[in-house]
Parts: sequence; C-alpha cells; structure tokens
Amino acid sequence: MPLKSGKIRVFATSNYQPISALAVKVIGESGAKGLIIDGTARINPYWIVRICKEYGYDIDTVLKKIIIARGFTAYQLKDMIAKIEGIIKNTPDLRFLGLIDFSSRFKDDDLETEEGIWLRSKAVKKIQRIVKVYDLYAAIADPNPEVFRKRSEDSMETKMVGNIEKTTQQEI
Repeated sequence: MPLKSGKIRVFATSNYQPISALAVKVIGESGAKGLIIDGTARINPYWIVRICKEYGYDIDTVLKKIIIARGFTAYQLKDMIAKIEGIIKNTPDLRFLGLIDFSSRFKDDDLETEEGIWLRSKAVKKIQRIVKVYDLYAAIADPNPEVFRKRSEDSMETKMVGNIEKTTQQEI
C-alpha cells in the first residue's frame, strides 16, 4: 500500500491529484472502497480515470468504489466529518479517507474567526481519531498543513505519487 494504515499523510497543496492518485492506488490494490471529502469541488473524475489507466486498474471497478462528498461551508464539512463513523459502519470495506482543501472552508468571510478555528479543531481531532480507531489509509491535501500537525512535529518529506509532481507532505 502507498500509505500506512492508521496514519494520515498530509500534502501541502490544494491540488486534488495526490488524493485521487492515492485513492486509486489503495482501492486498486485492496479492492476496498474510499471516501473523498472535497472542500472545493475540484476533484476531477477524468483524472481518476487517467490514474486507473496508468496503474492498469479496471476503471469501472475503481470508480464504483469511490464515494465523493462535497462540502461548501464549514458547517457542511463538520457534519460530513461527524457522519464518517456511520458511513464506515454501513460500509465495512471502506479503507481510504481523503480530504481536499479542508481548512479553507473554516476561514470563510461569513464565519467568525474564533468559531472557524473551533469548528476546524473539532473536525481535525475527529478525523485523527477515526483514522486511528478504524485503521484507515488517509491522506489530506491542504494549503495549510499546519492545522494537522501534532505538537511533536514529524519531519516533512518529499515523494512522488504516480506521475504527480513532488509535493511536501507530512505523516501524522
């Protein structure tokens, strides 16, 4: 597997491509399902098809196993995060969780700064707990990776995912 289960790999970018590529890789290798929560409505199914072709996975099989949820407000994202455990219980073969540009929704102009920070903090803690408890493969692409760092920071590293450009990432 391209990731360690029970850990979150964080990419310092708002680009959806690392998450899509890792979802395809985990699903293609394990046959499991994946959930991607897209905070910006940027995920591109054609990119997923391209990655399936590159790795040699059956396109229809992989696409049918990816659940995409889109949140347009901080409250929608918070509610989606709160529902992940129910989704996992109803989808026992769900093994991948991906988030795209998560933190930007909590900095909305219509949201008080303190409230945004509080909501984001609650959501991040819940994500970290869910990934660990359910031993999920997880990756987050976010332009503000510092919101996911633990106090004892792990080292940042650079790696390739498929043919994607090198991206700074951190595993938590």
